[in-house]
Amino acid sequence: MKDLRNRLERLIDLATSDTVTVRLKNGQTAEVIEADLLDVLVEALTATREHRNICETEVLEIAKEAERGQSPLIDLVQVLLESLERYQQDQIEVEH
Repeated sequence: MKDLRNRLERLIDLATSDTVTVRLKNGQTAEVIEADLLDVLVEALTATREHRNICETEVLEIAKEAERGQSPLIDLVQVLLESLERYQQDQIEVEH
């Protein structure tokens, strides 16, 4: 439990409400608050556990459209979303 608490504290430190300006794939920029990115990450993990779709939000769309390498949280969200999408497609193929 102590190890889990330490991990959560490190995550909280990562997500202190700093604003990040990110470049999008279409060349535009957008500002996001890192705490909002952490919310997206938690939502993705919760949706996975509950076997439901992820709630679409503006921050989620920004994270999807951001160029990689600008923020570790954005990169993590993108990789998680890609993995979840592949998993869902595999489940659909298994059902058919």
